[in-house]
Amino acid sequence: MNMRHLLLRLLLLVTLTLAALMPLAQVGQAAPAGSDPLALALPPTARPSLTPTILPTDTPVPPTDTPIPPTDTPVPPTDTPISPTDTPVPPTDTPISP
Repeated sequence: MNMRHLLLRLLLLVTLTLAALMPLAQVGQAAPAGSDPLALALPPTARPSLTPTILPTDTPVPPTDTPIPPTDTPVPPTDTPISPTDTPVPPTDTPISP
């Protein structure tokens, strides 16, 4: 028996033992009908609130009276044609030399 097999058998044994002992540990600890399970498990300060917490927002940026100056520089037209390449494509049998 290798170590992994032994570890898995031990884990299975512990899991089954805990599953068998769970009903015994819950005898006499049933919560009253309609009670909140978190109220029994957590103190009042640790219970999650049903109302959302409103976080403070970042400080707003104050408006400035300085307008953005217009730029008079025109955008140059892009009418420059792409020059055709005269390099022929080599046939597939020819290796490409560096």
